[in-house]
Amino acid sequence: MNRRLFKEAWIELTLEMNGKDVNLSKFGDVVRIWQIHQNRFRSEEFVEIIERFDIIQPVVWVLEHLYRSLNTNIVSALGLEGRVTEEWLSSAGSNNGKVRQWQATMRERLFCKDRYQLFSS
Repeated sequence: MNRRLFKEAWIELTLEMNGKDVNLSKFGDVVRIWQIHQNRFRSEEFVEIIERFDIIQPVVWVLEHLYRSLNTNIVSALGLEGRVTEEWLSSAGSNNGKVRQWQATMRERLFCKDRYQLFSS
């Protein structure tokens, strides 16, 4: 749905680049794409494609955070509930190639001025 949103929100390096981390505008893009193309996305073919290309986790990461932040129903509309763990939802790729955890909701992350403080050491 929005590969850029996931990439720029999940990879810690983007926190260093002003304006590259997750923001409300990027989530808004996903909502607009959903509104325009939801009939296509609701097909079994869409879910089969994201499973075949093994991108279910990044897609659900975006959609689950969108649901929790803006109360959308896209995850359930696509039948993707429970496809990722809470640990995965609070994960990010660190600059050294490992996975790190961040402590907050996406809503809190969107409003936080110093997002590095959200990451556990």
